[in-house]
Amino acid sequence: MEKEELLKELKQNLTGFASIDRPWLSVYRVDDILRPLPKMTAYQYLWENNKDYLDNVALSYFGVEITYKELFQRIDKVNTAFQKMGVKPGDVVEIVCTNTPEIAYIFYALSKLGAIADIIDPRINENVMRKYLKDSKSNVFMCLDVSLPKYQDLLEESDIEYIVNLPVLESLPIPMQVVAKAKTFVESIFKHQPLPPKIKKDGKKVWSYKEFEALGKNPEPFEAEYKENTPVAILHTGGTTGVSKGAVLSNDNINASVEQYKKMDLKMQRGQSWIGLMPPCVSYGLANSLHLSLSNGMKMILIPTYEPEKIDKQILKYKPQRIACTTAHWETFEKSKLLEGKDLSFIINPIEGGDSLNINLERRINEKLHRNGCYDSLNKGFGLTECSGGLSMASPRVDQELLIGSTGYPFPNTIMGIFKTDEETGKITELKYNEIGEICACAPQIMLHYHNRPDETEHTLKVHDDGRTWIHTGDLGYFTEDGRLFHKGRIKRIVIRYDGTKVYPFDIESVIGMHPAIDQVAIIGIRDVKYLQGRLPKAYLVLKDEYKDQTEKVVNEVNELCINNLIDYMIPVDYEVIDSLPLTPMGKVDFKNLEDRNKEEDLLLKLTKKNK
Repeated sequence: MEKEELLKELKQNLTGFASIDRPWLSVYRVDDILRPLPKMTAYQYLWENNKDYLDNVALSYFGVEITYKELFQRIDKVNTAFQKMGVKPGDVVEIVCTNTPEIAYIFYALSKLGAIADIIDPRINENVMRKYLKDSKSNVFMCLDVSLPKYQDLLEESDIEYIVNLPVLESLPIPMQVVAKAKTFVESIFKHQPLPPKIKKDGKKVWSYKEFEALGKNPEPFEAEYKENTPVAILHTGGTTGVSKGAVLSNDNINASVEQYKKMDLKMQRGQSWIGLMPPCVSYGLANSLHLSLSNGMKMILIPTYEPEKIDKQILKYKPQRIACTTAHWETFEKSKLLEGKDLSFIINPIEGGDSLNINLERRINEKLHRNGCYDSLNKGFGLTECSGGLSMASPRVDQELLIGSTGYPFPNTIMGIFKTDEETGKITELKYNEIGEICACAPQIMLHYHNRPDETEHTLKVHDDGRTWIHTGDLGYFTEDGRLFHKGRIKRIVIRYDGTKVYPFDIESVIGMHPAIDQVAIIGIRDVKYLQGRLPKAYLVLKDEYKDQTEKVVNEVNELCINNLIDYMIPVDYEVIDSLPLTPMGKVDFKNLEDRNKEEDLLLKLTKKNK
């Protein structure tokens, strides 16, 4: 499309449908919209963006700095080592790892080779790992040392030929005092020290990382020819105890995600520091942190632990200019007394994603950022692992205060809309502005498919009447006429009453969050004991420390607040105060845990008393 054609299209009369009108395009520069997306591998994208700046620092890990020159040298060694292990283009390599330098070497080496990195959370259990190994048919298994012993029996019975141990510091020349820090890291995240693996059956051995990399001592790297839609990573959705789905992402997917972030005017510059708080087993960590920072020539500060409660200490220690993390991190930030009065002017366009953010908490976070010298407000985004991380983000081009509660504008090369699906006929219909429905998207960063899950792929990626393939996110939201997206939570969280009336938890949580005593709130649906079907809203409350001795008073005031600000059928039928909300391993509220706490006999007793 030529520039003139696009300008003409943007001036057309609105139809009332976001996917057709695409009003968000008006906030972008026309040249950015039209600039083609890169056609190259993730490795080539990294090289092209840094080949003239090889002396700059790429990675920082426990105080050790690694330049881009050394990064590329290590990538070529690992690439050669994989070849000598028999890894070919299209092969899958299992990688159980966290944010260490090795994950960067391994991922880009596999991209250059044309192979696929199946990156797995080190906390998953043996049963889930068995499913992953069966699906991948991999010959190489690389695993963080603290996790390797629990997979010992599984690996002995598997067809895996090469097992590579990934200690947290083995690949770097690091003094003993830093090794002590690594030991503290191991104990803090896994609650124990690593045990030496004892896998000996059938002649198998565990290679140390040094032994593995030594295979590539005299590098002869192989670079696969770029082909469109070539898979480069498998990232798994869901928790760590059940069987999840592996989203297959291509080089084009993650490059498109990074390239669109560049068009968001986030003031990203070469040489800035980026703190890597998100693990590489999710898109937010791999595509929107590691690949995004390095492809922009930044210094990636690798944090091997996922510990949202330590973000204040990490900010003060490293003073990172770029921070991208979850709601759990920012909640700690807002409550931190350690950060009070500290200069935070070094932070540029801080980013939040991964879960819904209460609008009152968002205001408090922005107030703290501004009070401590940060010019920018929180930039919230919406996305999922299947979309290489992001689909939309709050844009700094407009007044930030106007974006409170919104996850911003779709990326410039992304089409989004709100749809509903008829449960009987399967007909998919787009909704108009301000109507709540399922958020769907058509974009170059959307996954190729789920790994060996054709039924799930068909359920998630659907061809609409316009001929495009759309991802159905399973999230609720709506668009305003100016193109802003408002996220309303997961479809599965809707509380549907006996009469079919839908209650959206996010609306209730926003009202309850206005009370000064409320630190956190979560709404779930509980059984309506008066009817055979239907559910009613219940509120779980976490109080701020100074109000914890006023439980009854606060609950009464919260109930009054709901009565005055909500429609009758939205008012919670029960309030329960707890010390903290349970979280999933990725820092999201674990609503399943809250639902499991509600025994039917307890609910019946509570509701009977309330109805009296």
